[in-house]
Amino acid sequence: MAGSDTNVTFGPKRVFFGIISWILFLLFVFRWMVFQNGSSTLFEELTIPLTVVVLVVVVTELWVRHNLSIYRRKGPRRARTTIDEPWTTDRLDRPLVLDRDLLINKSIVRISVDSQGNKVYRGADA
Repeated sequence: MAGSDTNVTFGPKRVFFGIISWILFLLFVFRWMVFQNGSSTLFEELTIPLTVVVLVVVVTELWVRHNLSIYRRKGPRRARTTIDEPWTTDRLDRPLVLDRDLLINKSIVRISVDSQGNKVYRGADA
């Protein structure tokens, strides 16, 4: 991300709302499972949601550790990936119609496909 800071901290409000969101989600799943299955024990009702929560947390933690190891090994990104110019087609081999000099200063770009199948980029006013 352009301008992103690698030292992102989560404030107490964000953590609080995240925890509350997870609790509400789990309560919703619990109630849905009770009415859907008619199970008789609390253990049966909480097994699947708790397993999913633990699995999501473990996979997320492993993914973060993986990305941190890449960052430690390679360091921060120093440049953007360069793409050869001029662009003539998109990934679906549709011809591109754009004026890069006009679009570079536009904050909004409208993209459409015309009747001939050309992908047309137009600058729009905010």
